[in-house]
Amino acid sequence: MKDTKAVVFEKYGGPLKVGTLQLKTLGAQQIFVKVYAASLNPIDYKRRDGHTTSFITDDEFPAGICYDVSGIVQEIGSEVTGFKVGDRVCARSNQAGTLAEYCNVDTSVAVVIPENVSFIHAAALPLTAITAYQSLLRSEIKEGESIFIAGGSGGVGVVALQLAKHVFKAGRVVTSCSGKNADFCKSLGADDIVDYKEGNPYRMAAERAGPFDAVFDTVGDAAKMGGDLIKPGKRVISIAAWPQPDSFDRIDYPIPFSTRVVLGIASLRNKLIARPGVYDYVFSKTKAEDLNKLIRYVSDGTLKVIIDSTFEGLAKANEAFEKLESGHVKGKVVIVVRPDEVQS
Repeated sequence: MKDTKAVVFEKYGGPLKVGTLQLKTLGAQQIFVKVYAASLNPIDYKRRDGHTTSFITDDEFPAGICYDVSGIVQEIGSEVTGFKVGDRVCARSNQAGTLAEYCNVDTSVAVVIPENVSFIHAAALPLTAITAYQSLLRSEIKEGESIFIAGGSGGVGVVALQLAKHVFKAGRVVTSCSGKNADFCKSLGADDIVDYKEGNPYRMAAERAGPFDAVFDTVGDAAKMGGDLIKPGKRVISIAAWPQPDSFDRIDYPIPFSTRVVLGIASLRNKLIARPGVYDYVFSKTKAEDLNKLIRYVSDGTLKVIIDSTFEGLAKANEAFEKLESGHVKGKVVIVVRPDEVQS
């Protein structure tokens, strides 16, 4: 067992503070990482506030926070291959608590960082990039086809725009954002934007460029999508509305029968409104294979990691989360754990 300084919370809804976490003995397939940076995601504050406990195992307090991380390997487990002490790595950890000076990470969710990618950009990549990539795969968008992405300037949206245009080779990419972010979204791959402040963005998108071969909801508005927005039989993918029970089956996450019934009813409206399309909720599942592919896209310039803001030191956690929760974020919020050592 090892202790590490970390950002923790002592009850759901409680404040974050710098405290101590006890790390479990390093597993055979784990690496012990000296943390340089960690990025924040909405799932982090939802978990802190107790909004995910019906789907995620209840925490033991004090509980650590954050999953996205970058750093340097200090020790490897007895059965580890492909990593060595001194490697620069990033990961989407299976265990919360990466906003700390040290953490243990499963090798199945970690990759080596290319030399031309910084710790800050590597820490900002995992969850949003994997979510965007796996959602686009699930959408079955093909080269030359059209896609509408709701929330193009958000954390997942900025990645989805780039991947849709430059990796999946979509012929037409349309997104919703505020007018002030129009040029920004176009620079990432959007062919056109609809300003959600000027009216119903889904109706405007349908009238201007619909129906689409795929629709990707990153903002939780799937219940407003369907009809003229989507072609018959094509997918309305969401990462923010109600999940249907089989979404959990695809990530091998068992849920009680009662929960399946509740989710089946809750997601029914989305299924009905998505017609003539097909509603589909996506939970991302971290795979080193996918993460390695994505960080190579960053290394070769295919994918830009968009950083909204950085905060220096664990003590800045509450300030960083206030920024994220404000909703006025373009890209990712990152906490640099070791500001005196990390390169930008």
